Amino acid sequence: MARKWTAALALLVLATLLIPQGMIAAQGRTVRIPVWHGIEDSSGQHTVRAATTVVAHYVWVAKTAEQVRDFIAHADITLTLNDQPIFTPQPGADPGWQEVEVSQLNNLARAQWTFPLPPLEPGTYTLKTVIALDAEVSDGLEQTPFSGVVNETTNTIIISGGATTAAVPAPATTSRTTARTTPTGEASCTAVVATFVKPAVGYWGPDPDKPIMPEFVVPEGKSLWTFGMDANHEYYQVLLDEVLFWVEAHTLSPRADDVWHSAPLPNCVVE
Repeated sequence: MARKWTAALALLVLATLLIPQGMIAAQGRTVRIPVWHGIEDSSGQHTVRAATTVVAHYVWVAKTAEQVRDFIAHADITLTLNDQPIFTPQPGADPGWQEVEVSQLNNLARAQWTFPLPPLEPGTYTLKTVIALDAEVSDGLEQTPFSGVVNETTNTIIISGGATTAAVPAPATTSRTTARTTPTGEASCTAVVATFVKPAVGYWGPDPDKPIMPEFVVPEGKSLWTFGMDANHEYYQVLLDEVLFWVEAHTLSPRADDVWHSAPLPNCVVE
């Protein structure tokens, strides 16, 4: 059964105005498959282009950093691709875990685990993820400790396009960057209300490795105050319920109404 996020969800001030992310994969050179979702919750189908790095991605959230480290120490991860093992539990902590971080939005601790899949030829693949604990673990959020299997999901990956080559990390300029409205001319630091032209994942930092967890997106059509961009001009900083967070730049557009008259979005760098 997939990991439940009920208690963590209640701590997020964004919860009432954001909706769960759809599972249509971004068409960049790297696509992350959030393996805490799957076809079990109608979120497990992903279509990506050939020559794309596909990465299995998992996040564990707890009240304290020590509780996250305890989970990492006891979690055994198994991945199969078309029923062939591609990742099996290792002695001690499984490789692939990143450093524990504490969210600036809700003070919850989290760690992310990633595993790049082997290069995939065009076709359809079934990725199964099982995460089991060899001891009871508490996240400090739910009353009952976790034990046994805490994540068991199935994701379908469809690789489209022609022949693929071994996937390599994207260069500094990615499809995400070219899709956004590139800042030009003089810097503009005037905050405006902008409209989302597509669903946008929320991030607590301008970094693809820092998504707000549990996973949420701002729905298409919603408008939020927008204050500026990160140093790489790939993310906008927006405000919701007195909380600042980040979204990918290409998801926002000037608001075309009788108040804002398509005022340009601010392009100055903000922290």
